Amino acid sequence: MNSLRLIDLSKNSTRKYGKITIEKLRQYFQNPYRYQVELIKAAQYFYRTNAVFQALVQYFATMFVPDARSVIPRYNLAKRTAGSDSKVVKAYYQTLDEIEKLDLLANFTKMLIDAWICDVAYGVLYRDDTGAFILPLDPEYCRISGMNSDGTFTFAYNMDYFTGSNEYLLEYWGEPFVSMYREREKNKWVNVPSNVGVVIKINTNDPLLIMPPFAGLFSSLIQLSNLEDIQDTKDALSVYKILVAKVPLLDGSKLPDDFAVDIDTAEKYCQKIERNLLEQIGFVMSPGLDLEVLDVMEDGTSEVNRINQAQSNIFDKEGVPLLDAKNITSSTAWKLVSIYNTRRALSTTLPQIQAFVNRWLQNKIGINAAKVVFHLTSPYLLDTFREQVKDSATLGMPVKLLLNQLNGVSEIDTLRMNRLEIEELGLHEAFIPLSNSYTKSSDAADPIEGGAPTKIEVTDKGDESRENKEEI
Repeated sequence: MNSLRLIDLSKNSTRKYGKITIEKLRQYFQNPYRYQVELIKAAQYFYRTNAVFQALVQYFATMFVPDARSVIPRYNLAKRTAGSDSKVVKAYYQTLDEIEKLDLLANFTKMLIDAWICDVAYGVLYRDDTGAFILPLDPEYCRISGMNSDGTFTFAYNMDYFTGSNEYLLEYWGEPFVSMYREREKNKWVNVPSNVGVVIKINTNDPLLIMPPFAGLFSSLIQLSNLEDIQDTKDALSVYKILVAKVPLLDGSKLPDDFAVDIDTAEKYCQKIERNLLEQIGFVMSPGLDLEVLDVMEDGTSEVNRINQAQSNIFDKEGVPLLDAKNITSSTAWKLVSIYNTRRALSTTLPQIQAFVNRWLQNKIGINAAKVVFHLTSPYLLDTFREQVKDSATLGMPVKLLLNQLNGVSEIDTLRMNRLEIEELGLHEAFIPLSNSYTKSSDAADPIEGGAPTKIEVTDKGDESRENKEEI
């Protein structure tokens, strides 16, 4: 599988969205089970047309940090048999190699984006010797059907998707869809094999209800769009002007049409002026004394301020003032908001990702496959988490691989470089690291072993001598 064909480029494809009104939203919210598809389409529409909604989705969807993980070999600490450890070590290396091929960041970020748009994301994992990727599926043709023993969801796919103009996709997508298509005679909804089917759901408390996480903001987004339309209209009208050329009356005359300039002459000059005006400037001639400029529409600065305030209100509603930095006044508040939103983004999604990855590894490698544990952190808390891991390393905790993983070097690459430097090149003997706070506490510390300096016991005479010095 060097590549997977997704569409026939010779065929035209379209995607249409109907106009979404507040009245329609009220109808959808009254019966969300019935209007799940409509709510999903509304969320997809807002994501593609509204920058505020897109920023919210991407903020939460990019919280996942796949580098913040521990890969734990499955040693049986209670029972060790001859050759058992070598099997575990072999499976450990196989696990690290498989994790690299899964490309966790790219594959699960796109799944999380779909999940935060619609509440749920469905996909099928394809993998060969060169790598792996998840093919996202249209949620309109997917339905949660059950649960695996690890707590993740299973789902079924509506095989009617491949009828008509989409039938050619069966050849492109291959397995498992070809085998599933053969089962559609019994039921159009066919379960996707759990070893390749991926489901990530945000609101896990009700598996059967698909409700976009930000559905409560849809009315505000419509109102914001209406404000922007009004502002666009005002901006367009603000460039238009009207020139009023007033023909002066004779001083002291009481006649209504006793002009100081002949009207025919005035009209000739007005025509010359009008021929040289821009399209956005109108021209009229009127009795009077001077030339006056009239604005069609006043400056829309106040409307711009209203739009900015409306955007800030949307961010505040969802507890993400980080996206509107002027609302954060201290580093402490910034950190607290980051902690809250990290937990909100990952409390339900991280266990699902972890369970699928471990299930995939078990199916691919076997029962000895190492266990992957993803840590609850985010890009906004990564520096703090790295410091915590570094402190644990100084206490002798087995977190060296995790620490280097957070520095951007995968576990398997760290082991490879360690083998090269220690066993092959002997760099640990040729290059001695400089003493620092992690290897040596002070000049009084042991020059070889490092650590804290040896404490010196003070005798009674020593105390007396010290007191005498202080008196001097």
